[in-house]
Amino acid sequence: VPWPYLRCKEVLQYAEELYGSSDGASNYQNAAMQMGLSSRLDAKVGDLSCAQRVRLSVAVAILKQPKLVLLEGPTLDMGPAESSTLMKDISKAAIEGDFIVICTIAHPSTRIFNHFDRTLVLSKGRTAFFGEPSEMVTYFTILGYRCPRNVGAAEFVLDLLNASFSEHDLVNKILQNWTGSRQQKKLLATIGNKKESATAKIDPPESKQKHEDGDGRDGSNKGKSRHASTSFCRQLVILLRRRCLIATRNLFLYLYRSILLLTI
Repeated sequence: VPWPYLRCKEVLQYAEELYGSSDGASNYQNAAMQMGLSSRLDAKVGDLSCAQRVRLSVAVAILKQPKLVLLEGPTLDMGPAESSTLMKDISKAAIEGDFIVICTIAHPSTRIFNHFDRTLVLSKGRTAFFGEPSEMVTYFTILGYRCPRNVGAAEFVLDLLNASFSEHDLVNKILQNWTGSRQQKKLLATIGNKKESATAKIDPPESKQKHEDGDGRDGSNKGKSRHASTSFCRQLVILLRRRCLIATRNLFLYLYRSILLLTI
């Protein structure tokens, strides 16, 4: 969130105005509560910790009522307890908000790993495993790579597939084993079934015309936006208000920039 002079409440309020839900079911207070920021609403963004800034970013995303949220390294520079709690809250928010979260994590702890519904392991840009976390250890055990005791599954697999430290022939062999494996065939079959199901749900043009009401709109509400549309003029007013507030919070910086522009 690139506005260190705004308070958390203000960031969420502006986001709610821009991306508010069409049915009024979502608001900034609910988003803050979901991400554990209720006690930090009056704090400035610049005073937040790294984990709290990630929570604020996810809270802003929740107000947009997304279908998909992408997170890159959300637990970077966090302790085990802090990162585990963060991923637990994100998972809970995803279930309540009915959206998918895809995140990249370089070295997940066991507690973080257990929050995943599906795990994709990559090495050299290729797939080494995809499936439920509980299936990963079994998959590599069948290949002949048993996870030692007192070692987390994620740590074991990442060390095994680290192309910088493991033997290249070993890594290449594991990557080749995925091609044509039972897990890959199962994944491809699932993708194929999803495509067929999605295609079957699409009405042909003739059927679509029959469903339209007297106003020329589709009465089935298919394709309806998950949040209320905000007009361009309204968005412009909101963004100008936010920019003016940021300027008043750091007036000296903006005066300094103005002087520089006038002297150049």
